[in-house]
Amino acid sequence: SIPHSAITAVLPPVTTATLDANNGETSVPTTSCLIVGCGNSKLPLDVHDYYTHQQQQLLSSPKNKKGNFRITCLDYSQPCLDIVEQEYKKHNFPQNDNDDNIMEFVCGDATILAQSLSSSPGTNNNPPKYDSILDKGLIDSLMCTGEGYDYFITKLFRGVSDVLDPNGGMYVLLSYKLSKSTMGLLTELGDEMDMKWDFDIEGLSNDRVSFSVGTRWEEENDVERES
Repeated sequence: SIPHSAITAVLPPVTTATLDANNGETSVPTTSCLIVGCGNSKLPLDVHDYYTHQQQQLLSSPKNKKGNFRITCLDYSQPCLDIVEQEYKKHNFPQNDNDDNIMEFVCGDATILAQSLSSSPGTNNNPPKYDSILDKGLIDSLMCTGEGYDYFITKLFRGVSDVLDPNGGMYVLLSYKLSKSTMGLLTELGDEMDMKWDFDIEGLSNDRVSFSVGTRWEEENDVERES
């Protein structure tokens, strides 16, 4: 297995704003992470812990920076979500002053992602945008549906294109070793949404598990990165 610390290490950092002397910033950015098919894994708690420690370091800096975060745990099973939420409430996370972080639990179907997320608090029936999406085993589960699994993976990524930030948004995928046909399908779906894949990242993958990352870049940003 791959330690959760390796997963959090590739996530986009907490985006910050520098507070003025009167603490009168107009807005504080929010870094957002969606965990699809979270099950009853401890991954959401480890992501929360990672972002909380980042916040503490920022607030202790001389520039007095601040940034919030939002973590959405999505699963089809309400009992699994209940387990994660109970563990979250038992976990003694340090609280920051004026804590505006969000840890939410949404029961829904990842293959209709935008619809499932539109009902979460504060969305006004519009799915939020996320800086990162974590998938620890969801695609493996979809492939277990048997013949026609590509239909469900295609539906998943149609939704991903609606909710993942087109400017640097990351899809972090932990799965059993991906077949060439599955990598081909993911590459094809990625091309449709300006997502470039890095499969089986060296040093993070092993003989059984693939650690892969897909990153979205709008076409004009691709030109800037290559220049």
